[in-house]
Amino acid sequence: MKRATLLMGLFAMLVAVCGTCGTARAGDGTPIPGCFNPLYPPSLIPMWSIVTDTGTTECFVGLLPAAASTTVVLTPLIPVIVILDNSDGPPTVSDPTKPLHINPTKHPSWSAFDVTAASPIFATHDYTLGRTNLGTLQYGEMTERASFWKFPGLKLDKWFVELGLWPFSPAVTLEVPSGKWGLMNGEADGYWVDATIMGNFLVAQASKTPDVLPIFLTYNIGTYEGTIQKPSNLTLGDHEPYVTPNGLTSFYIWSSYMDPPNSRVDVLGLSHEVAEFLHDPFLTNHVRSYPAPGTFLNGKPWDPPYSYTQCAELLEVGDATADRKDSEIQIPIDTSIMTYHVQNVATASWFMQASPSFSVNGWYTLRGKIDGEFGETAPLCIPPG
Repeated sequence: MKRATLLMGLFAMLVAVCGTCGTARAGDGTPIPGCFNPLYPPSLIPMWSIVTDTGTTECFVGLLPAAASTTVVLTPLIPVIVILDNSDGPPTVSDPTKPLHINPTKHPSWSAFDVTAASPIFATHDYTLGRTNLGTLQYGEMTERASFWKFPGLKLDKWFVELGLWPFSPAVTLEVPSGKWGLMNGEADGYWVDATIMGNFLVAQASKTPDVLPIFLTYNIGTYEGTIQKPSNLTLGDHEPYVTPNGLTSFYIWSSYMDPPNSRVDVLGLSHEVAEFLHDPFLTNHVRSYPAPGTFLNGKPWDPPYSYTQCAELLEVGDATADRKDSEIQIPIDTSIMTYHVQNVATASWFMQASPSFSVNGWYTLRGKIDGEFGETAPLCIPPG
């Protein structure tokens, strides 16, 4: 490889206490190597932390960005063939290894797997945000660089966190019983699958390779909670930690490649999950509560009075912008293969109440303000009722 690399697992873990209580605020935060989480045992993946001025510690993926280094997270891309059983006929099959239904490339035989493996998730691209050139990077490491670009004590211009693709991972098959799936109304030719069935399947598959970060790829598949007659919590991806039989913490990512006209077209959903994994791997980076995206009843934070139904408190960079219009959250990336779409995520400064922002260009998203929102830090959420 063109960079000096540190393979996952070949390092000495430097440990720091990582709490989950309190309110994260950047202020005089201290960057430290390593991360020990009281809710999870250690991970083989290198972590670094920021101890905030309220005593909370936030954990991120990679070696401490205080000197030139490269962390490689070994990442098999695993196609998931989904067989949807029909009670009155042959099953419906969604296969990410077969040719795309709607193909935006110059390669007519390419599949969702092929297009994803060649995407900015794994291939590098020269990223310039505003007037700042961040370097030639994978999308995920770009988001982490952008978040902490001006954080005191950090040097990110020669710091990398790479997803080391294993492109030849065999496909796995998930069979979904009749009554546990349904059609995505008005969204391409996709299907909703019971979230419990999907979740149990993914944990079982991930546990077979606990020393790597598998990305499970489905094609035009999402999950629902509740019943298919009254579905809730619809999602097109997830990132999760889990404890392995040998007492370590490992992780997996699941996402769907989506055909248009779905608003999370091609790899946008996967970019969402990758950025969130890098910024909140254990799902324990608690910050000051803010109004949960997608729960506003009227108005928005830039146009008071506004109301909402839920608060959120995790540093989930993709969720914060997920209720915005397609044109506001999509970042087109032109390549020789096709125009990909990755997500404009919120930066760590927005969640961690940093004013001024320590993120790239002093922004609170990768593209700065969205309408009147994200010009300041996350608004305070007062729990409804």
